[in-house]
Amino acid sequence: EQLDAEELRTGAEAGDVSLDDFKDKLTTYGSQREQIRILPDAEDIGIIRVDTKRLKEIIAPSPAACLQKLEELLPQLAAQKQKSILDEVNSANNRLNKKPETVEEFVSLLG
Repeated sequence: EQLDAEELRTGAEAGDVSLDDFKDKLTTYGSQREQIRILPDAEDIGIIRVDTKRLKEIIAPSPAACLQKLEELLPQLAAQKQKSILDEVNSANNRLNKKPETVEEFVSLLG
């Protein structure tokens, strides 16, 4: 499975992708990486010995790359969200620190 980091970023920014979605992806790719890691290098099946080293070399990079993309994307999204929240708090704080000079301004502060 391929991971489109840009699509995931866009979905997260739009609110279409939740933390649970990220958790599921991290769990899935982590599990895939572990299953590939514990796959034996060779397995005897009847009278045939199957060498899985090459298979492991081919499939191992995929979940590792997906995990790396997620590990790079999550801090970026968290920083964006934190900045957005901080901007909102600063804006509200500035608005609340301003002393109303008219009744209309006072009422707008309440609403």
